[in-house]
Amino acid sequence: MKGKHHYREIIFSILFWVFVTNYFLLLRYIGVKDEGEIILSWNIFIDSTVGGVLFGVVFGFFESSNFLKIHIRKSFGFLVLIKTIMYTFFFLLLTFSIVLIDESLETAIDFIYSEDNLVLQLHLAFFSLLFHFIRQMSKKFGPDVFLEYITGKYFHPIEEERIFMFLDLKSSTTIAENIGHIAYSKLIQDCFALLTEPLIKHQAQVYQYVGDEIVITWKTKDGLTNLNCVKFFFAFIQKLKDKKEYFIKSNGVFPEFKAGMDMGLVTVAEVGEIKSEIAYHGDTLNTASRIQGLCNDFKEQFLTSESIINCLDNKNGYKTQFIDNLYLKGKENKVKVFNIISH
Repeated sequence: MKGKHHYREIIFSILFWVFVTNYFLLLRYIGVKDEGEIILSWNIFIDSTVGGVLFGVVFGFFESSNFLKIHIRKSFGFLVLIKTIMYTFFFLLLTFSIVLIDESLETAIDFIYSEDNLVLQLHLAFFSLLFHFIRQMSKKFGPDVFLEYITGKYFHPIEEERIFMFLDLKSSTTIAENIGHIAYSKLIQDCFALLTEPLIKHQAQVYQYVGDEIVITWKTKDGLTNLNCVKFFFAFIQKLKDKKEYFIKSNGVFPEFKAGMDMGLVTVAEVGEIKSEIAYHGDTLNTASRIQGLCNDFKEQFLTSESIINCLDNKNGYKTQFIDNLYLKGKENKVKVFNIISH
């Protein structure tokens, strides 16, 4: 959910800045003595940790609350650089204010230009850069995927039960021919930018972007809880409808999407050396893709397999209807296909 995403952002921020404040503490005080006694003490550590927690809460709240607004359609490098400059300037003002509380204005200004403060600000700038680099990498890979890369969870293949949704733009070839490839690419960018909030709110992960198609996945528990895998699709469709006037004015066309979904056991592994990614292999992906391909044949927007329908104990305002029992390409046994409609 959206709240869960915000909490994770804040917790990461707290842990990061607690580390940074205590790092500075050790760097500053280890080996320093005053009248034969070591200055470093548990009280200082506690004060430093409290300061780190406060920084973490403030920065985490700022970052998470602006996630949907600031992070859309800005380059990776721009975001890292501009946020680093903002944070460094904030720390400079904070340092100046702290010194000014106990000292004169002249003393505070002298300290700002001192070598000690220069070293302090360079360290803070470095950690600010690192903080935003990690956050942007997490955004590019997806929060869970980035952590899985770091921990090497899928360095060796393992099996997981997952839900996959293949989400595709209807009449994409015709649209591209009518509006031109540059405008078409801009249209795809605008559509996929609207996925951000539904992805966060309904605990979904992006597996792949393939042209005008996007593959979404959930761990089975996350996808079935609160009907996340169903609500995600209709939340995205509603986002498109909310921007209908913009799409028609910009491109003379309103983009419509279709989706196919299946659930089952897949193998997950980190593949590639020069360019690596976490890849999913298994019949579940093939089935979800084939089901999505049936949307045009049956003139339906959202189709799914029986395995999903059987797990939806409470339809909670959604209507399901049996379509047909079909042979899908590449499969030996027939698959029962259903549609899902929002009331």
